[in-house]
Amino acid sequence: MSTQSVKGEPETQPLSGPDSNSQQASFQSRKWPLPILSSLLLGYTLVFFAPVETFLMMDELRFSITDFLWLALGGALAVSGLCFGLALLLPGKTRGFFCALCVGASVALYAQGVFLNIGYGPLDGTAIDWSLFGLYPLWNGLCWAVFLLLPILLYLWKPGQMARALTFVSVLLLLLQTVSLGSLALTSQVAARGETYYLSTQDEFNFSQERNIVVIGLDSFSPDLFAEVWENYPEAFDSWEGFVEFPNSAGMYPTTHYAVKNLFTGFPYLFQKEEPSFTDEAYQNSVFFPALKAEGYEIDFFSIEATSPYCKNLFDNYREASFHVERPLLLLKKLYRLAGFRYAPHAAKRIFWMNTADFAQLKFANQDDMFVRNDATFRQRLNQSGIRVEKENRSFHFFFLWGPHEPFILDSPTTTTYYGNDKVTLHSQTLLALDTVTRLLNAMKEKGIYDDATIVILSDHGYERYDFQPIFLVKKPHAKGPLTQNTSFISQDDFQATVFASAGIPAKAPKGKDVFDVGGELRTFPFFAYPIYEKREYLYEVSLLPSGDLHYEQMGLWYDKVGEHPVETKTVAFSKPYVTRDAEATYPLFHYIDRYHINPREDGSCWLAHPGCTLRVKTEFIPKAGVTVEIELTDVMNGQQRVQIARRDQVFETLWVTNGQRTLTFDVPPACYVDGEIVVDLRFPDATNLYQLNGFQNPHDPYLRQAIALKSITFHPKSN
Repeated sequence: MSTQSVKGEPETQPLSGPDSNSQQASFQSRKWPLPILSSLLLGYTLVFFAPVETFLMMDELRFSITDFLWLALGGALAVSGLCFGLALLLPGKTRGFFCALCVGASVALYAQGVFLNIGYGPLDGTAIDWSLFGLYPLWNGLCWAVFLLLPILLYLWKPGQMARALTFVSVLLLLLQTVSLGSLALTSQVAARGETYYLSTQDEFNFSQERNIVVIGLDSFSPDLFAEVWENYPEAFDSWEGFVEFPNSAGMYPTTHYAVKNLFTGFPYLFQKEEPSFTDEAYQNSVFFPALKAEGYEIDFFSIEATSPYCKNLFDNYREASFHVERPLLLLKKLYRLAGFRYAPHAAKRIFWMNTADFAQLKFANQDDMFVRNDATFRQRLNQSGIRVEKENRSFHFFFLWGPHEPFILDSPTTTTYYGNDKVTLHSQTLLALDTVTRLLNAMKEKGIYDDATIVILSDHGYERYDFQPIFLVKKPHAKGPLTQNTSFISQDDFQATVFASAGIPAKAPKGKDVFDVGGELRTFPFFAYPIYEKREYLYEVSLLPSGDLHYEQMGLWYDKVGEHPVETKTVAFSKPYVTRDAEATYPLFHYIDRYHINPREDGSCWLAHPGCTLRVKTEFIPKAGVTVEIELTDVMNGQQRVQIARRDQVFETLWVTNGQRTLTFDVPPACYVDGEIVVDLRFPDATNLYQLNGFQNPHDPYLRQAIALKSITFHPKSN
């Protein structure tokens, strides 16, 4: 018989007996899935999924996944256990809030790593200017706030329903991440990641008595930088007898990863297949090294970035070996740092910034002669052992040095700093790199093997804050006289033909010609802009302008693993003035090679930089009287700048802008209306940087050569 409450409603009594025990057990069973799953999700996402997915996404990490997989899995279980233990200690709703926070943090991490990142440039030591991301830090922070706080607020409002929803999200995200890792493992050829070979330094400085071919690569070296050093430090080139510099040289890629492979094989990587397979196939079908072999050359190659297992058939210093990672915990620590850069919110990424070249220091073979790129140790070996002339066969050497690449770490001729210091500038590092080359050239002279040698000094790509052009210098056998220039328009495509012609090798290069046979003919070359993390390449055409500058024309195509795609161009209507309000809306109207050359600023404006960019919009109709462009200015570098209004090799107008000037206005020339598009090249011949203006002394001064900062663009249709 039940009792009645004061209000006449049944009064609930505590249950006892078997039914009470079963309902209590049912309640307990519903109580623990969320703490277990949310803790497991956070540990799995943060400690296992993030580093493993980062490893699988970056082909250049040439480790075996087993070197760290079990440590990462153990760490994930440990973190999950700690989170679950903490959840056990929390009472009531506080436990629910903690579980909601775990799920929200996991979703935020996953979204950041997979969807929210933008291009930061390659993690190759190049410093990131964190002021150049416009409003992205703000909305990225807002996204994280929503991911973290929304589950907690919803749990506070509807705890029962949100507990079920959070449990479902935990299971779904765990399954999604696991399937994603499995798919990546199958498509990234993870089984082939572990290196089984190295490049030996045993004959690093051992040459033949005659007809040596020496190719010296200096990473990230542009002709403009070379010209600055030549003008300010001419004594650095006193020993470069017989060399000819080609300042109008075009490269193929803005990054080492693909540039060096293309240089020696002649095959550009367009994501036709997985990169390891492409590299093997490119070397199998290459002409260059087999032609050298046919002439009796021994090949010593010193660039692990450009090799593959097939190179054992080509390189005489290729050695098979059993690799191991001596300090797997240090490997995992660096991998967590790299994953942190990928998965952390934008505001925290600078904490995790690193140079992926650090991973090369962690690989060990059972031999002491393994080549690792380090200019200071290269110089020490050269100074200590000198060069030998003991080879019976002809000799080809390729040395790939750090050169003027960031970070600037060459502290002295024999020491390096870690990630640079306050003493090392772009020019001081460049001078030390050039001095290392000079020491090698002088050593060849002392041994009597310099005169009849073919020597090429080049770069894989330019220093992007100056230009993307790579340096290209050649000394032919028996060439005399001081360093000179040849202004013919040449390309890295001409490298193989030049070596064959200079060394007297009767082979036909797959493309290009001897640079000494190039005259004033019209030439164009492809250039593939490669934004890091986007896994795509944009096709440009490079041509030489009458001014002597190179012009990069966007060809409207980009490539990824799916294939070839058209580049989207913004469409505007001219029924009334079209206005962009800030940099976020303005810079998509420009086509540019790299993010360095058009930079969003925190004040809503963006810098335009050397050499220039192309303003390109699509329109359904163009007013008969034409269109006037009005650019709102916020800053002018060095007080004044020239702005050239041009299209390819035609300069229609040169305008002066000065600090304090609020607008730049020009009429679109008729030649810039092309197939329903407005295409105008803006060029900045006076672009400069604070580093140059302050006498090349302060390593903290920006190196990017900037011209004007703009906030908005208005297109005014002109009335008849």
